[in-house]
Amino acid sequence: MAIGVWLVGARGNVATLSMVGARAVAREVAGTTGMVTARDPVASLDMPPVEEFAFAGRNLRVLSREGHNILGNTDGLVLEEEENGAGKIESEGRLLERILGYETHNGVRIDYTPSLGDWKTAWDHIHFEGFLGTETKKQFTWESSDSALAAPLLPDLVRLVAYADEHCEGGIQPPLASFFKSTMGVDEHDLSGQLELFYDYAERHAEGR
Repeated sequence: MAIGVWLVGARGNVATLSMVGARAVAREVAGTTGMVTARDPVASLDMPPVEEFAFAGRNLRVLSREGHNILGNTDGLVLEEEENGAGKIESEGRLLERILGYETHNGVRIDYTPSLGDWKTAWDHIHFEGFLGTETKKQFTWESSDSALAAPLLPDLVRLVAYADEHCEGGIQPPLASFFKSTMGVDEHDLSGQLELFYDYAERHAEGR
């Protein structure tokens, strides 16, 4: 029997990661580290398995979004110039509209801060309308090495593209949409949907289909 899971703010970071993570655990492509219900003595209880989760969500109306990035590496220096950063800003705005399904204010700012070196700080301010039209604001900040965020993608992409080439699947790779901000060959812009494409591709090949 399916277990309904209703999420308020279904497009948020935690909600998205929870849904993707649950699907990954159900497909046995991810472990259960961090899940206390997967450890004894709790695991011995007769609880519904993760694969029975059926997700739904209440999508709140986003009124505006402001994003501010500061970093001190070459990317920051180049993107701070209005002409160079225009493409990145445009792609982020276009992506948000495609995910939401409607236009909204989407401000993006990139500043070069030399002392940060390769470290990046990103701040987002989201103004949205919730239940009974109540206006609410959400802010979050994260910090990390800019290069370390992107570097792991390269070996994965090389392996996946080489695998596709060996199986006569050259050209645009729709199953790899989750690796890119601006996708090609696929209209799915929701991360959970993109990962479904990726996992379906992997399962199909694993089963020899």
